[in-house]
Formats: sequence, structure tokens, C-alpha cells
Amino acid sequence: MIQSQPKCFSNAYSQLPLPVLLLNEKCGIVAANPLFSDALGLASDLMGQSLDALAPMVGNDFKVLNILKGIVDSGLDSSKAELELSCTHSGKIVFLMNSRKILLEENGKPHYLFVFQDITATKKSEKRLRLTAEKFRSMLMLAKDAVLIVKADGTIEFANQKAEVHFSYSSRELIGMPYELLIRSSTGAEGDEEFFGIRKNGSEFPVELSLSLVKVNGDQYRTVIVRDVTELKKLEETKNRLIASEKEAREVAEKSNRTKDLFLATLSHELRTPLTSILSWAQLIQKMKMNQDKIIHAANAIEQNALIQGQLIEDLLDLARIQSGKFALHLSEVDPAKVVLAAIESVSYLSQKKGITIRSNIEDGIPQVFVDSSRLQQIIWNLLSNAIKFSASGSTVEVTVSRKEQSVEVVVLDHGKGISPEFLPNLFKRFSQEDNSSIRAHGGLGLGLSLVHDLVKMQHGTVVAESEGVGKGACFTVKLPALNGKVVELDEKTKTLEVVEANLHGSRILLVDDEPDLLESISSALEFYGADVVTATSVSSAMEKLERHQPDLLISDIAMPKEDGYSLIERIRSRTPEQGGGIPAIAFTAYASKEDEIRAKKAGFQVHVTKPVKSLHLAEVSARLLRGSDQGSRFPAVSPPPG
Repeated sequence: MIQSQPKCFSNAYSQLPLPVLLLNEKCGIVAANPLFSDALGLASDLMGQSLDALAPMVGNDFKVLNILKGIVDSGLDSSKAELELSCTHSGKIVFLMNSRKILLEENGKPHYLFVFQDITATKKSEKRLRLTAEKFRSMLMLAKDAVLIVKADGTIEFANQKAEVHFSYSSRELIGMPYELLIRSSTGAEGDEEFFGIRKNGSEFPVELSLSLVKVNGDQYRTVIVRDVTELKKLEETKNRLIASEKEAREVAEKSNRTKDLFLATLSHELRTPLTSILSWAQLIQKMKMNQDKIIHAANAIEQNALIQGQLIEDLLDLARIQSGKFALHLSEVDPAKVVLAAIESVSYLSQKKGITIRSNIEDGIPQVFVDSSRLQQIIWNLLSNAIKFSASGSTVEVTVSRKEQSVEVVVLDHGKGISPEFLPNLFKRFSQEDNSSIRAHGGLGLGLSLVHDLVKMQHGTVVAESEGVGKGACFTVKLPALNGKVVELDEKTKTLEVVEANLHGSRILLVDDEPDLLESISSALEFYGADVVTATSVSSAMEKLERHQPDLLISDIAMPKEDGYSLIERIRSRTPEQGGGIPAIAFTAYASKEDEIRAKKAGFQVHVTKPVKSLHLAEVSARLLRGSDQGSRFPAVSPPPG
């Protein structure tokens, strides 16, 4: 309680820069300075009026008046309150009111001094700030990224809804939690710092962080924006994989182009080399006087190089059919031992020429296999010719046929050049050759073993190559599924393979082809083996000569102008046996596919022989057919070693 002289007091409060009101103990107005009157828009002289008289002037705000009365009635020495007055001239005003109980010396009775501070503008500013803060908080709560506000001590003061989703904690759990329990950093593969969020269950996810420092009322805070980049990382990894894949594909394409260019260069070399030899020997025979031995040598060279070209063409055609998906297999129950022996016989001239011995070991009781017989022979032929090519003169090639559980196993073993460990994985790839240089010792396109692999696989078998290294030989093992219960016992005669002598003496052969040069050369060859040959260049001519000469055997081309070989055999088969309708017939053609063979046999030919062919082989085929020993078989051209 303050004691004061009334006069002194009056002078003091009138000078105060704030509104002042002095009430007596009965709530009568003792004094009010001009600022109080001006603030409320009241008359300047309020002395002697009752507090209730102010009610109409302050919008009948009895709540405020009751507060003032309550302070007086309670006799409080001091108090503080915020009051909102509705004034008639200025609307609502917010005051910060301070009261103090004082004693005036003139009567010694208590009075109550009220000092009012207009804080309306401050309250409006606070309200604006509060609304802004609430708006900002709402924005943070709805942000697409997690937002954390971290105090100086490292604990979290605020976490939005996305933070709850990312870290699997509730907002209540996050508030007060140490920040380092949610974020971990590490050094990436390229030395960059990487950040990971840590979920409630301990699992981690990659994040990107954006940090900013702010100060509020002198306190420092960190605002941390946490972005989950899991999907972004996945996209980046996918992009990197695509880039790596594209790079790998480009490298493969470039390698493929290089391989193609190398293949075309090799093909050009392999075709030009035998052509050069053929052309050179042919020109020498025409222009030079040569003795008989020299002529025979030239003819042998021409023959060998022509066969090399023929094999190149066959391999390329097989490759094209396999790649286009038009390669057809004609499967049947086959005795593998017979096929292996036939393949050994077909390469005998190669092995003899190089002085190489082929030793075969065929177990008894070998079961049959369900394969294409001609393609199985092609597989074994390729492996044998490859072994011969890479073996030194005077060495031995071993061929074994045995049963291994549910498979028939054919092993071709040589003691030749061998295969380096680096090249072994690429051995069965197309156009793959260990030595592609211009100084390589062995020719060829690198197709033989690729065809072996494809043909074996197409017949549900496997082929494996083994070698201990360069100079230590190679071993190729072909496994084919065995047909259970289908066992073939070979007698000694069969194991040595029957050889039919190419003796055509006493036989008359009708040879039909529209190419005069070919007709003359084949006719001369057949006559060399004792046949009486009648030639025709068309179907009509062939029919006329069939009637006149009554031949024992027909050998006919297929592709001829006007009428082809199919038409010829159909016309012949429509005749009676007495008219020559039952004559044995060989289709001698450049159409070499299995489908061509089937069509020829359906038309009426017993045998299908493909061009080019050795004259000895054609004579042997003719002799077999005339003797009735091999009707219905297919006799492919004799093949040279893979070029």
C-alpha cells in the first residue's frame, strides 16, 4: 500500500504517459487523467461519478467493470490483467491493466490506482504471428517430405506427418527423441557422404537431407528436411543397368560386326583358295603338255578343292537353316554303331592321305537312339575330320562307342594340337577359331564344331570338349539318350562295314541333266567303272531313250527347264514294269535339304544323291542300287575335311 498526498498524486498521474484511473473504496471515480478519458472517448471530467456510470460508455461490458469492482471489493494490494473494452468511438481495445492499493493522507482511506497500457496493436501482431505460425505448421504437417525441427541439444521438437510415415514412429514418440537415432551417415563407393533413415524396426532407407539453422528468441534450431530417395535410387540403378546393358549390347554388336567382317574375310579366303587351285590346274591342263602322272595329280587337286568348296556351301546352308528355324530333323530309331562306322569309312581317305590311324572300339549290346541318322553321321564326321586336321602325321585317333547308364556315349580322342584353356569356353561358338591371323596353320570357317553343338542339342544330347592344353590332344564326348530295350548286336562283318565294289560292267544307265558339261563328265566317270551310259538333256528326250534303250538304272537331275525330274519320275512310275516303270532311280541334284530328299522319294526315286559328289561314290551308290542292297537309303556327297 502506498501513502500519498492527494495534491502530489494529482500532479503525478496527470503527467503519466498512460491512462490512469483512481477509485475509492466504494468504486467511485476519484480521478482519471486525460489520456484515460481520451482512450475511452469519455468526458474529461469524470470525478465523482460511479464506476457503473461508465457502462454505457464502454459498451455495457459488465465483465470488465466487474473485474475492477472485484479488485476494489477484495482489497488487493496489487493485481494485473488483460482487459478488452468495447469503446463507442474506437471499437475494441485491449489493455494491460495494473492496479495498486494506495492510501491518501487526507482521509487515510484506501484508494485503488489503475494504470492501463494499450496493447491492442501488440495483440493484433501476436494474432497475426500465431495465424502465420499455425499456417506454417499446417504446411509443414502436409509437406511431401519429412520435416524435423531439432533443438540445440539434438532432440526433436517438431515432426510432421511424413516423418511418422518414413520412420514408423508416432509424433508423440518422435518429440524429444535424439536426432541421431533417426539418421545415419556413411561414405559411399565414390567417396561421397551418403545418408540413411532408420525406421523403428531397425531397417534403413536412403535419404537426401536439407538442413538450415534458425534462431528464435536467442535459441538455435535446425530444420531438417528428409527426403526418401528409395524409388529414386531404384530408378538410378535401373538407369545404370540400362546404360551398362546398352554398353554391353554395343560392345557385343561391335564384336559381332568385327566377327562378321573377319568371317567374310575368312570366307572370301576359303572360297578363293580352292577356286584359284582349280582354275590354275585347269589352265595348265589346257595350255601345257603334261604327262599322265601330272594330269592325274592335277585332276586330284581339282577334285579335292571342289569337294572343299562343296563342304563350305553345305555348312553355310545348315547354319542358315538353324538360324532361321527352318532346320528339320527326321527322327527314327537308329543303331549308333553303324552310323559311327559309316562316318569312319567316309573319312578314311583323309586319314590315309595324312597317315593317321583311326582305331575304333565299339562295345557289344549298344542300344538304339532316336535321332536323325544322317545328322548323327554329320556330327561324327565333323569330329573325326577335326581330329585328323589337328593331328600330326603318323598319330592315332581313337573312337569309342559305349553305354553309360541311360545314354549312348561316343568319344573321339586325338593326340594332336590340343586346345588352350582360354579358348576352350569359345570352342562351340559360331565362326570361333583359336587362330584368326593371316599366318594360321589350318583353314576353315569355324563352323564345324558349332554345327556339332547345335545338331547334338537339337537331338536332346550333349557334347563336351576336354583338353589338358596345347600340344596335349583333345577329347570330344557326345551323349545321346538311349532307347531302353532297343539293343543291336553287331556281327564281325558289320563291325568292319561292308564295302560294295564300284563295278558297273554289264549295266546300262540313263543319265539325265540339262547341263552338257556335267552330263559329259559324269557320263565319262560312269563309263570308267564299266557302265553303258545313255544321256538325255530333257524329260522328253529321256522318255524316248527309256523306250528305245530299256536301261537298268536312271540317274536324273531335278531342276530342268520345261519339265523337271519330278515330272520325269512320275511319268516313268505310271508305266508298267514291262515298259520300264519299275526301273531303279537316283535323284542327282543340288537340292540338298532333308525336305528335298523326302519329296524325291515320294515322287518315286529310291536314292537321293546331292551334288557335288565323287565319281567313285556315285558309282558305288549305283552298284548298290543295281544289286538291291541299299534301296531306300540316302547317299550324301562324300565330304572333305571342314574347310
